[in-house]
Amino acid sequence: METRVPVLWISGPPGAGKSTVSWQLFTDLARAGPHVAFADTDQFCMCYPAPPGDPDRPIESDEALRTYVRALPAARVIAVRLHAGRAELTRRIMTRGAGGGWPQPGDPLRGQPREVLLRAAGRAATEARVLERAAAGMVRIDTDGLTVTAAVDAIAAVVG
Repeated sequence: METRVPVLWISGPPGAGKSTVSWQLFTDLARAGPHVAFADTDQFCMCYPAPPGDPDRPIESDEALRTYVRALPAARVIAVRLHAGRAELTRRIMTRGAGGGWPQPGDPLRGQPREVLLRAAGRAATEARVLERAAAGMVRIDTDGLTVTAAVDAIAAVVG
C-alpha cells in the first residue's frame, strides 16, 4: 500500500498571511506531537531569481497548481489560498514596513519607505484580484479581520 506524505500548500498574495499563519500552524502541530516540517519559499530562496514566465510565482491556474503537485510525486497536496482585501493588504504591508508582524527573516518590506510599501500593497491587491478570478482548485480562506489563530482554525476546519 502506497503512503503519500500529506503536504499543506498555503498560497496567496503578499500580506494575506501566508508566512505568519503557516508558522503558527506548524508550531501548533509540532506541539501536538506529529512529525511536521515547515518550508517558506521566501526564506530558502526557492525560485530566485523568479522564472521569466512567472515573476511573482503565484498559482494562478489549475495547470500551475498541477505543475507544483507533479513536482512532489510522493505528496498528497492540499492547496489553500489565503485572501485579503486591498485595505487589509495595505494595512498589513505598512505594518511590516514599520517592523510589526511576524519577524520574517529577510523580509524585503521591513524598513522600506512609505512609497515603496504603497506600491507593494498595490501589487499585492492586483495579485489578489488575479488569484480571485483564477480560483485555481484551492480552498479559499478570507483572512480579512482574522487573527492568526482564527485563520489557523479556519484552515483546520476546512482541511481537517
